[in-house]
Amino acid sequence: MHELVKAMSDMQETEALGIVDDLLAKGEDPQKILDLSSEAMKVVGERYQEGTYFLP
Repeated sequence: MHELVKAMSDMQETEALGIVDDLLAKGEDPQKILDLSSEAMKVVGERYQEGTYFLP
């Protein structure tokens, strides 16, 4: 699992933003970052369905 996917799916906002900043500074394609973000949201959705994550 990519570090960005892990940080986002673990709800580590500050860490995820730092990773995005690092990726952009290294010249990473913004579309790849969006794809990784989408992958993280799928993990969040799975955790919600499993009952691991919930809405307050």
